[in-house]
Amino acid sequence: LDYLALIDPADFTDVRDDFAGEAVLAVAARVGTTRLIDNLPLTFGAR
Repeated sequence: LDYLALIDPADFTDVRDDFAGEAVLAVAARVGTTRLIDNLPLTFGAR
């Protein structure tokens, strides 16, 4: 695992524990010589 981060897409900073709103879960990992990179948009807080 190269990195796993939950970030605020507005400023690309790590989100706080009390964060509410849109966020992105970003991950990068290596499988053999291939580097896999993906992200998943998430929403936290009241609907």
